[in-house]
Amino acid sequence: MPENTNIIFFDEYKKLDKLCSEMYGKNSGGVTCYLNDMMAVPVMQRNRIPEWNQTYDRLRELRHIRNQMAHGESSFEDYPCSEEDVLWLFEFRSKIMHISDPLAVYRRQTEGSTHATRAKGEHQLAVDHWQTEESMHAARAKEDFLLAVDQSQTERNIADYQRIKMDNVEVIDQEENDSFEKENDSFEKENDSFEKEHSMLKEIAVFGLIVLLIVVAVLLFGKVYVEYFLLS
Repeated sequence: MPENTNIIFFDEYKKLDKLCSEMYGKNSGGVTCYLNDMMAVPVMQRNRIPEWNQTYDRLRELRHIRNQMAHGESSFEDYPCSEEDVLWLFEFRSKIMHISDPLAVYRRQTEGSTHATRAKGEHQLAVDHWQTEESMHAARAKEDFLLAVDQSQTERNIADYQRIKMDNVEVIDQEENDSFEKENDSFEKENDSFEKEHSMLKEIAVFGLIVLLIVVAVLLFGKVYVEYFLLS
């Protein structure tokens, strides 16, 4: 019975090694490649995979038994193999075929982490792009607002300037009108004064003329008197 179990064990291990060798593109030594890959995984990540260490220890132990059977000096039946060992090899080969073995689980997690990292990066890029667009929109809105404020301020300044200009024109016109009225009043006063002086001079001239006529009349009267009364 043990001899039959050992034969079944050896045959089952051979099937497992062939499957692993096909995975790694080799003719033999597939189980050793699988163990080496398990050893290459960081310890912290190994501990996240269920039954990782148990699988590694058991596979390594069964590989050692198979190597002793194939290369050892003892007879084939001297290496006791249990039906449990055969069953474990069969189940482990089935896990590999169904991609539920420890390395397959690790690779799925790693790929998932990679996809998550890539998705996070893409999400961050999308967020950055959105924030950039929002910043551009905000900057453009701010520029438009400032431009509108400047335009409104410019229009207000122009309106204020025109209003001040009109006020200044009105003030100047008023001052000119006041000045003209003052000059006109002054001219009228001077004209009145001139007319008064002219009227006074006219009266003086008339009075002088009257006096002159009186003097002439007196002289003529005197002359007539002298000639008529004294000389006769």
